[in-house]
Amino acid sequence: EQTTMEHKKIVLLGAGGAAKAIAHTLSHIECKLTIINRDEEKAQKLAQTSNAQYSSFDDLSEVMKEVDILINATTIGMHPDEHRCLVDAPLITPTMTVMDLVSNPQETELLKRATAQGAQVVYGKRMLLHQGIIKFKYYTGVEAPVEVMEKAFI
Repeated sequence: EQTTMEHKKIVLLGAGGAAKAIAHTLSHIECKLTIINRDEEKAQKLAQTSNAQYSSFDDLSEVMKEVDILINATTIGMHPDEHRCLVDAPLITPTMTVMDLVSNPQETELLKRATAQGAQVVYGKRMLLHQGIIKFKYYTGVEAPVEVMEKAFI
């Protein structure tokens, strides 16, 4: 089942390049986005340019109340931090969708916790797949064979 972002409460962890792309995209739809980053100044700047709020990791437990979608756009979960996670398991609920942009390892600590809590998970490989779909059309001028690519990739 596809999750629509309209009218959702979304928490975005990180303020780097991928987070900027996500925040910019989400700024064009009606949702409540909160950006959390280690460097609060970067989170604040990104929030200002993307019609979002910002917060600190110190307030994560408060911000995570009633969250619909959680997106990790940090490197936490990637080697050498594959056993680290920014979100404690009790903050994740079965009604959430949790996406980790980290694609290696596929099953990050965040996604393990989300699965254990009954949340729907979205793997980082999905982002790579969709980047490939866009690049295919860009470089060839032809619509990408999405079903073929998806079967081969996922």
